[in-house]
Amino acid sequence: MRIAIAGLNPGSAMYAYYMAKDGHEVTVYTELQGDVFFADLMPHALLGIVNRESIKLFTRKYLEDILGMHIINTSLKSLIINGNKVVDQARGVYDHYDKVVVGSEVVLGSSGNCLSIYSDRLKLGKYAITGKDIGKNLEASLLVSEIGGSVNLNVPLAIDGDIAKSLPINRVETYNECIDTDYKITNPIIGEGFVGELVGRGFTMRDSLSGLDYIVNTNW
Repeated sequence: MRIAIAGLNPGSAMYAYYMAKDGHEVTVYTELQGDVFFADLMPHALLGIVNRESIKLFTRKYLEDILGMHIINTSLKSLIINGNKVVDQARGVYDHYDKVVVGSEVVLGSSGNCLSIYSDRLKLGKYAITGKDIGKNLEASLLVSEIGGSVNLNVPLAIDGDIAKSLPINRVETYNECIDTDYKITNPIIGEGFVGELVGRGFTMRDSLSGLDYIVNTNW
């Protein structure tokens, strides 16, 4: 079976791994130039809580040379999935597959005047947490407290406020620096007739019963 993976993250990489191990021909479209790693563990790696190498799921060399995957570097924003056809507008080519799996890719960019939880090593201090991901806000608050720092919790968290008060978070009213927990998600364009699978964060889905839209937030 010829399988296309459009967007590489830990979830879609694991899917690709099992398909390649089963003898299927796997082609991966991605913007990533390096290895597949767990972005959620990057703050812990920066602090030395976990080893930097241990957060890698797969090296690119392993995927290409050992498993024999065909990895194509291209712009995900110019990639269109129509049914089982992948249209690569950036390269001016398209191909048909027996199955297409659509993933999302995380972009860990700069955070302006704030420290980024994904690229800056935190130190003892008083911080304000900023970001739209309420789970990452809570995680960053606990991480700062774990290293002896304190935070101003003037952001939405992933749990009820009363429950948050019982957590081991050191709180302050004033702060010296801010920590940004935001990240950007890049997805291919999903066209008509797509019947494959979605693996990753940042996909908007519609509930068939209520008609309400919701965001899929699973593993990167």
